Amino acid sequence: MYALETLTVDRAVARMRAPETRELFSYWDRIRGMEEAPDRRDLEPFDISACLGDILLVDTDHASNMIRLVGSRIATNMVRDLRGQSFDMLWTPRDRPRVRELLDYAIACPSGIQFDFTMLTASGRSAAMEGLLLPMRFGGPNIRRLIGIFTPMEQPWWVGAEAVNDLVLDRAAIFPTTPQNALTPRFARSHPIFADATPRRRVRHLALYDGGLK
Repeated sequence: MYALETLTVDRAVARMRAPETRELFSYWDRIRGMEEAPDRRDLEPFDISACLGDILLVDTDHASNMIRLVGSRIATNMVRDLRGQSFDMLWTPRDRPRVRELLDYAIACPSGIQFDFTMLTASGRSAAMEGLLLPMRFGGPNIRRLIGIFTPMEQPWWVGAEAVNDLVLDRAAIFPTTPQNALTPRFARSHPIFADATPRRRVRHLALYDGGLK
């Protein structure tokens, strides 16, 4: 079972265990400056060369959230090439709706997603992983890409020798990239506080409201 939390940026950073995860976040945070998210065109792969093998890039313009780029270590660890595949479909059928919901949050808020997950093989072998997805713009104001990282928390002997069939979501947390963003799911709009409020932005079934409503 997974649990979903909402964190501040500082608390999310404190939970990042792998050096590669922290390095990607630090770089993303630096190139975005004071913005909610950086532009994809500001990304310089050379600047994150140490963790480049663990990185993937998700195209959220596609309904299936297509993977455009995947690092060599991810491909080696999973014994499969993920390029052109749906990010959603990497996960077990039980987890796919939650993963789609998390991506919707990341796009609408925008928010980062921090998650712990498990790689599973057909024979039942498993390995613990740490993941991070961060929003990026691409030639405009909307979030159109997510840059992410899959970092092993352990390295069993079979990793790289046996194909990974499924990913299992163990724990997930979202963290709005700026404190003034307050993301409200569709079901919460029945609260009286939203009666006279107008969403600043809508993405799929989610609505983004300005904070400080009275």
